[in-house]
Amino acid sequence: VAAVEQLVGLRESQWFERKSGRVSPRDLAVPLVAMANAEGGYVVVGIHDGAVDGVREDRLSALRQTPHDYITPVLRCTVTELTTSDDNVLLVLRVDPGERVHETTKGDAYLRVGDESRRLGYAQRRELEYDRGSAPFDGTGVDASIIDLDAGQVANYQESIGAATPEGMLAARDLLTRDGRLTVAGWLLFAQRPQSLFPSAVVRVLRYADTDRGTGAAMTLFEGGDVRCEGSIPEQIDAAAQVIEGWVPKVQALAPSGRFEPRPIIPRNVWLEGLVNAVLHRSYSNAGDHVRVEIFPNRIEIENPGRFPGLADPSKPLSISRYARNPRIVRVCSDLGIARELGE
Repeated sequence: VAAVEQLVGLRESQWFERKSGRVSPRDLAVPLVAMANAEGGYVVVGIHDGAVDGVREDRLSALRQTPHDYITPVLRCTVTELTTSDDNVLLVLRVDPGERVHETTKGDAYLRVGDESRRLGYAQRRELEYDRGSAPFDGTGVDASIIDLDAGQVANYQESIGAATPEGMLAARDLLTRDGRLTVAGWLLFAQRPQSLFPSAVVRVLRYADTDRGTGAAMTLFEGGDVRCEGSIPEQIDAAAQVIEGWVPKVQALAPSGRFEPRPIIPRNVWLEGLVNAVLHRSYSNAGDHVRVEIFPNRIEIENPGRFPGLADPSKPLSISRYARNPRIVRVCSDLGIARELGE
């Protein structure tokens, strides 16, 4: 009963959607495809307008077969039935992130963006297919186990999502492989020092005295102006943000108080967005480089390893569609409040 109440009241999001028990299998295929093409998620069938309407027994089989009958290629989906106190039946479908681009049997591909399932145009679909040529690297296994993780960080996140055990928490966020091994994402998010396996998984913040870096004897790097921020991904972001906050150039400007007060030349929300995106969307399979934040007197430059994903055309920033190179890392960081993932 408590689980049903939570499903009724839970806000629809990137990873959760409700459907009426009267939904057709063909319409149910749309959010399943969209989530499989993004970061996965859950679809609950049998709730409409904040109330349980249930799924009739004669419709259960057809809805359960939706991933097989109305989606190509068949997507990985786990279906659970919940029975309410008044004998209504809900279907809970858990969708795993797809390793290939999925489409409905009508030939339409969708992508989950916020609480919407957006139909992809030809060019967007082509680029998504290009990037889905292999499974996301953050889902591959590492030579480590749960006991190697930082117990404090694991416990805090486990409590925040209401998981009963660490293993349950990791499984709920796809941080374990199908054979039960810890994934790259799980290690980077919760290890005390993930750099033992991924030495370049750090954020390096550099501060220059001039608008040009210079080289050799003419290098303009401040003494002490080179800091490497290590630890888990949340710890890296927090540590780098503190360094940037202290180093970002400021000017004296008239404030709402009527006094001249220091104001950063780059607003905090702007550089913080750049820092978070760089860490969450970098290519962790590229072991030769790190995220770099360079602070100059007139600007901040942020660079991360890996090419632009296929759905991102840097020459047309307003046309960029959603794409998460590291869907498992993004999901956990969204839960932690580090990223909002609204497809902005």
